[in-house]
Amino acid sequence: MPCKSDDLQNINPNTRPTIYIDPTPYEYKIKETVKLLCYVYGWLDKDISEKLKQATNEKIYFSSTEGDKWISALCKVLTDMSIEDRDQLIYDNRVKLSRKLADWWEDNVEADTKKLEFEKKNERRKAIRALALGKLTKEEREVLGL
Repeated sequence: MPCKSDDLQNINPNTRPTIYIDPTPYEYKIKETVKLLCYVYGWLDKDISEKLKQATNEKIYFSSTEGDKWISALCKVLTDMSIEDRDQLIYDNRVKLSRKLADWWEDNVEADTKKLEFEKKNERRKAIRALALGKLTKEEREVLGL
């Protein structure tokens, strides 16, 4: 294997090795999410777009914007389903993708719960801060540099 890209110029293009950077853990997660989204769309008899099909290719790398779009799409389709249909889909232990989907869904629900708790706590802190600052005199605010 050449040590410099210049050396690649002298290699026969028909035998030139293809060099790929390994996907990041995030990209592996998105690839799995895309496969799960295809599985869900298939289960729902929904059309799978060419872009979504292409995203299942092992050589595709994802930006965080695109990856977040696929995560949101899977989350939305599962959230919009009835509880009965969703449970039937994700808790079918006979189907390997279904078991992976159950793990994905449970992880997603847990992350969303933590995010909501954090946001709620943060809003409460902001309200307490505003209330406390409202009690200070103009002189006290100046002394504190506010």
